[in-house]
Amino acid sequence: MHDVAQRMLDHEYYQDCRILYMGDHDPSGIDMHRDIRTRLQEFGCTAEVERIALTQDQIDEYDLPPNPTKKIDPRSRKYYEKYGSKSWELDALDPEVLTEIVEGRILEYLDKDRHDGALRQEQKEKDALERAVAGMIPS
Repeated sequence: MHDVAQRMLDHEYYQDCRILYMGDHDPSGIDMHRDIRTRLQEFGCTAEVERIALTQDQIDEYDLPPNPTKKIDPRSRKYYEKYGSKSWELDALDPEVLTEIVEGRILEYLDKDRHDGALRQEQKEKDALERAVAGMIPS
């Protein structure tokens, strides 16, 4: 977490940093959202941490199979109070569905103009390298 906080703080667009979190819908997975935010704050980094999967809506929409909640987890009491005795694994989601969720959320936050500009610059640099290499190869 220290390294993540440092990378975020060192980045010129730090104020726009957002962490998209995916995890199991179980005591530890639900608490991880809070844990990430708290640990980043310990290193002086405040970032929006957004749980994009696995949510109760996704569990209901895709009719995911439940597992029993592990009672040995120290977070299980709070989880039981809020969600009951069932839990769900992130990997129960079809990989294509998970890809759609991730891509959709990223596209919501993507600065398309900046992204397109970076792609154009990258292509210019590739073209320049290809021309330089072509000029070095004897015919």
